[in-house]
This record gives sequence, structure tokens and C-alpha cells, in this order.
Amino acid sequence: MLMKNSINKTIAMLGTLALAATVLEPFNALASPPRIFVWGFASQANPTSPEISPGGSATASIVPGEFASGWMENNAILGTAQGIWDLGRRGTITLSAGSSLVSSGSRFTVKVMQYQDGTIYAAAAAVSVPGAQLISSSVSVAGSGDLGNWVIQQTEWQASAGAPINTILVTSAYDGSLVDRVAVEETIPGVPPPSLAIRRVGAANNRVELSWTSENTGLVLESTSDLNATQGWAPVQQQQAVTGNAHSVTTDADGIARFYRLRQK
Repeated sequence: MLMKNSINKTIAMLGTLALAATVLEPFNALASPPRIFVWGFASQANPTSPEISPGGSATASIVPGEFASGWMENNAILGTAQGIWDLGRRGTITLSAGSSLVSSGSRFTVKVMQYQDGTIYAAAAAVSVPGAQLISSSVSVAGSGDLGNWVIQQTEWQASAGAPINTILVTSAYDGSLVDRVAVEETIPGVPPPSLAIRRVGAANNRVELSWTSENTGLVLESTSDLNATQGWAPVQQQQAVTGNAHSVTTDADGIARFYRLRQK
């Protein structure tokens, strides 16, 4: 087995026992890629699928409110924007997915591009996410029209642990909202690589405990007595003890120098 660039490597000596804790590069792949959904409303289809999606059956369902004009392909007063929903008073866009829009425990942002002119369209549409906590909210200018600007209202959220986010609701302001685009961007924190720890145990200090902490169960503890023998790594046969995310293996200290590593399956 060829060694790849390690992302975590330590070597420690304990009497005649040598410990080499190495986590191979494939461990980086344990962090799931972020999910991104983008609805551009290129047509008046309702419900409509996202233009950018990681897959699945996500949709946006639009329910216009009072005084709504509905879908517009464009409007000269609103600049170069294409595919605009005039939601009217308290109209809604419901984003949903059969499996989930956002994984449980993840942080994510909802971006709503909408028109503001400081008079009629002065208030931002409201975003609500059942099962998530609002972290922050900001507005930035994204483009201009004859009488106002297209702005991106960005809200950042933290999903609760144990339950994915299936629904996100955008509700237009009392005086109406013009929405050009909606995006949901998930950020999943990377999983840090584990490190092996070693200590002598037993009444006569004649045993050795190797331990590590990791949420991932797909790791194999291997050992070798010769670091130069690339094919010499073999799985440690002793039973692994697991308590929560704490893993440990106890073996005899036989007086032979050995190196240990963790490898992702």
C-alpha cells in the first residue's frame, strides 16, 4: 500500500515501543461537500425546480398575495433582471425537498435577490426556517434599475442537530416584494483528523493502550515494525473498545519497537 501525503503525523517513543500516528489523505473526504440550491425563475412554471442543485426533488412553490402581478420575464424599469416574481402583499415562496434542503446540524445561508426603491418596495421579504436558529442578517447591493436597486438579503442560520431542514419560507413584505433569485447554500464543517495517543497500562506497565477520538467508524488501526516496508502494515487484531466517539485498543508491550497508524477504509 502506497503512503499518501499525511494530514496528521506524530512519532513518540515509549521505552522500546515506537508510535507513529498517521492519518492518510483520504480522511479529507469524510467532510461532505456543501449543498447549493439556486432558483432563477427563468419561466413561470409553478412549482419550479432549481437551476442549480445537488440532486433530488427540490422545488419552489409560489403563492402570490394581494395586488400581485405574478411572473414577469423582464421589466425595463427593473434593469436587466430576468425572471421576476411580483409576489404582492404577503405572497410566499416555499422551498422544499423530499429528503432535505440542509443537513441536520449544518450552518447555511439563504439569499433572496429582491428590488428596493426606498418608497413602495422599502421593506425586505421575510425568511423563516422551521428547525433552525437565525445567526445573522445583512443586505448588499447587487444591481440597479431606473428607480432603485436590486439587493441581496442574506440570512445565516444554524440547523438543529438530529433533524434536517426540509422547508424554507420566503414571505413578501406588506407593500409587496419583487424577487429575482433565491439561493440556499449549506456549509458543513470539515471533520478534523484524529490523532493517536499512547500510554502504558497494567499493574506492571506491561501493556499499552492506543486511543483516539473520532466521529468516523471507518478507521483501521494498523501496525508495523519497519517503516521502510511499505507493504508491511497489518491490522491490529486486538478488540477495539468504543464509548461514544472514543476508541481504544490495548495490546501487550512485547519489547519490540512497533509503529502504529490509523487508515481510512
